[in-house]
Amino acid sequence: MGVTDFIHAKDEEKPLLERIRKVTDGGVDYDFECTENVDVLRDAFLCAYAGWGLTVILGIHASPSLLPIHPMELFDGGRSIIGSIFGGFKGKSQLPHFATQC
Repeated sequence: MGVTDFIHAKDEEKPLLERIRKVTDGGVDYDFECTENVDVLRDAFLCAYAGWGLTVILGIHASPSLLPIHPMELFDGGRSIIGSIFGGFKGKSQLPHFATQC
């Protein structure tokens, strides 16, 4: 369980997307983007396995850039993108419960 392979992004033998798809036999089940770089987000999304891969965007992108993803890429392959801030913690509804527990 956990990290099974590591690919250094700066090695330029082939494009990163090709290398990840080769190592994973088509794509990853889950990937997490935390760079605030929309080009990296696009690559992360395309590295997710067609059919069930999930890309999680961690944090908020500072720039007002739009996602560089064509709408057909969402339909073609069944990949998903979700956002996660604080791991999905809901401060308004969950904080009182956690405070009571402490």
